[in-house]
Amino acid sequence: MKMKISFLLIIFIPLIFSCNINGNNEEIDDLKSQKFGLTVIAKGELYGNGDEGFNQENIVVTTEKQWKALISKMSKVNDVTQSFNETDIDFSEYRVVAIFDKVRGSGGYYLQVTSKPESGKIIIDIVHGTPAGAVTLNITQPYFIGKIPVSDMSVVFKDDSPMIYNR
Repeated sequence: MKMKISFLLIIFIPLIFSCNINGNNEEIDDLKSQKFGLTVIAKGELYGNGDEGFNQENIVVTTEKQWKALISKMSKVNDVTQSFNETDIDFSEYRVVAIFDKVRGSGGYYLQVTSKPESGKIIIDIVHGTPAGAVTLNITQPYFIGKIPVSDMSVVFKDDSPMIYNR
């Protein structure tokens, strides 16, 4: 009887402790994701034939003045702010990340963007999507605007993801 109890203890004690440790790590990872998560403000395409004046670039906006200048520049040809989820940003709580793809010769291109904390930085992963099927012949420039909570962590854009071919 003592051998059975000893055997069961040897088997179940490590199992119990490993479950608790893994559960806690998953909880911590979930909290990190929530704390540094990216909230979508807007994503779509600019239709101004590049006249808005954006190169393929990534921008971090930290002030109301920078934000107003950005949305004004984005709306130079067409008022895209009507499709934004929000335009009033509390910059004491959030930073805005703006990602602009290069000007494309047709529609259907898009950006998929995610964020994650890594090594004391907030990594913004960018994946470029290409058209699948019929597309418009308009010249477009895909963009993504999102906000992340203010923190001491620097923002690093990682744009080496392969292009994907459908949504």
